Amino acid sequence: MTRSPRNLDQADWFHVFNRGADRQDIFSLDGARPLFESLMAEAVESAGVEVHAYALMTNHFHLLVRACGDRLSAFMHRLSSRYAAAYNQRTERTGPLFEGRFRHVPITDDDHLLAEARYIERNPLSYIPRGALANYRHASLGAYVGRRDADD
Repeated sequence: MTRSPRNLDQADWFHVFNRGADRQDIFSLDGARPLFESLMAEAVESAGVEVHAYALMTNHFHLLVRACGDRLSAFMHRLSSRYAAAYNQRTERTGPLFEGRFRHVPITDDDHLLAEARYIERNPLSYIPRGALANYRHASLGAYVGRRDADD
């Protein structure tokens, strides 16, 4: 049974997210988040998209992406398939790592863009204290407020 194609023409900005199958931890290995970030940078270059905010949690991730047309799907396919393959190889597991296809929310105006960016940057608050939010290593906020280099 084939999946219906996504309609990604309604916006250029998207809140994109996915989580581990059965809500499993997808970043349980040492170096897993840096690997995901590295693969994300490669996928950005390959697909020609822009990632403006992100947060990597334990069993899910959030991205704020600017992508035209089918570039979002190309970006997410490259990122998720390469990460899943690397994770499965390191853990000697088989099968899908993610719950399914990525989910996305099209963003069509500036107020919605600001609300989604705020949501993504605040997502780690469920794991860390408010005062440590800008120091959370696996989200983009620290780079935006000058607490760490963007390439850390």
